[in-house]
Amino acid sequence: MEKAELRSKLVGASFDGASVMLGDEGGVGAHLRRLAPFLTVTHCCAHRVNLASRAMAKTEEFQRLETAVRDVYNFFGASSKRTEKLINMQKALELVELKLLRPMEVRWLSVNGALGALTSQLPAVLSMLEEERTAKPPVAEAGELAYKLVNFELLLAMQLYKPLLDTLQVLIKMFQKEQLFFGDIVVGLDAACGTLNETKEALRLLKINKPGEEGSNRCGGRWKLLGQLLDVAEQGAEEATAMETAAAADDGNDDDDGSPARCARPLPFAFQWRQGLLHLTYGTHAQAMFAWEARGEAGGSHPGRYEVTPADAARILKASIGAAIGAYEETVLELRKRFPDMARLTALSVLEPEWWFRNLAAASREPSKNLADWTLRNKVSTCATTITTHYGRPRRVQVLEGGRWVEDKTAAGVAPPLLNGDRFSAQQDAFVAHIKAHIHEYKYDPKNKKLKKLSPTAELWADLSAGGKYGAAGAFFPEWIKAASILLCTPITSVDCERRFSKANLVKTAIRNALKAEHLNTCVRIASCGHDVADYDFKLALEAWVGEKDRRRRGAPAPMHFQYSPRRLQTEVVELDAGESDADE
Repeated sequence: MEKAELRSKLVGASFDGASVMLGDEGGVGAHLRRLAPFLTVTHCCAHRVNLASRAMAKTEEFQRLETAVRDVYNFFGASSKRTEKLINMQKALELVELKLLRPMEVRWLSVNGALGALTSQLPAVLSMLEEERTAKPPVAEAGELAYKLVNFELLLAMQLYKPLLDTLQVLIKMFQKEQLFFGDIVVGLDAACGTLNETKEALRLLKINKPGEEGSNRCGGRWKLLGQLLDVAEQGAEEATAMETAAAADDGNDDDDGSPARCARPLPFAFQWRQGLLHLTYGTHAQAMFAWEARGEAGGSHPGRYEVTPADAARILKASIGAAIGAYEETVLELRKRFPDMARLTALSVLEPEWWFRNLAAASREPSKNLADWTLRNKVSTCATTITTHYGRPRRVQVLEGGRWVEDKTAAGVAPPLLNGDRFSAQQDAFVAHIKAHIHEYKYDPKNKKLKKLSPTAELWADLSAGGKYGAAGAFFPEWIKAASILLCTPITSVDCERRFSKANLVKTAIRNALKAEHLNTCVRIASCGHDVADYDFKLALEAWVGEKDRRRRGAPAPMHFQYSPRRLQTEVVELDAGESDADE
């Protein structure tokens, strides 16, 4: 590190949550921070979200749900014949053809995709299980699995936990972007927590709703069906029977009229009351619904699985909703707990255009222009103070003496600050004035070809650097440009490393296990960062390859040129005759 002068150059490192990397005393990050005191060690934000998602796994309902998803995959995935039958059943029921997915520990929130595939294919899955159960000889495992899937509590858990999984999935996908900055983390985390809190409040209103009131309408369309179901369940079996009698006297129209007795949307399963019992049906349209009757070998019904009394339905609904509310609360708390460095993230995001878009919009809502300017200036000053506190003061490195790390008391042990705090503060007004005048140029627009390859943040500071479009303006706040270079060099996820590991598994296969480390690194680098085939210069590559060894040059044919067609993705080598060769020379 001393030879490479990394004490002042190493500003950021991101690791997963392993203790060997992030341990307070013996972790790699701790050792690097002793030698490079300005190093910012971050726990990969995508890993943090995945760890926070385990808060909902503590609930018994979610554990049963995850077990059911795994059991369904194991039942069909172990047999190609069953898988083929399932696809044919999807076609017969006019469902979208989807494969059942397996939840995997090594993939972030893979249970969400597996659960989505199961809920959308539930009619086909239940039909297949019924065929297997009644086959000759019958498959006992199919009957047990079917009874587990039509359990009323399990069907409720599918709907109560899917919004939570969807929100976390969006957040974790956002944190896997190639160009991710601190401001993106702040925005994404606040948005995810806000969405989860809104859903939790909707469920709370749903739980305390009294029979006959229209409180379920306040909970949004997603929970309208559950609100109607809870209303009907609490009114008792007598009123439910009366509703069923009235529905039977209807003209037979299967359209969804939003009544409590029948509602197919927005959930993938609907319900009907028959003789005081709840009958679940599956599908997205009433006329195409599929009902699977859970009957035993002796023809007896299975209460609590496919049929449930109104009293039991109300009890199960309230208990399930209460458990889901707790899971939402725990997940939000866990997300906030996993991101304790929000102050530093917010401070560094002042160097990003998105921060200015949000805060300029907030300042425009102030009653007076002076108050808006003062509010904005105060926010910028707070962020600047946080930045200079970390990067604007000299720090001492540590050395290893007698097996212990101690501060280096010599003059060489002092690491100079990366930023000049006084100059940074003095240049703040010039930076703010330039940003307010030109920030509109960096508003993300998919049609703007300029911002397709670079992020708005990278584009902004490329224009302000020496030789950029606004290089002359950037000369008035060089300390802010230094801070931006620190921002752009600080990784906040280890997603790229995870992608490289996946590429290495694709490159080093069972039949290519003799690759040396040097060749493996080269192949992985090409697979990860190589040029697109359509843009690759084959002529230059061939000339470089021929020029490496004398025997290649001696055996090379006449001068060659390439006729390359990206559309056909092939290269034609054409030998030139002597006349063309002389002319080229």
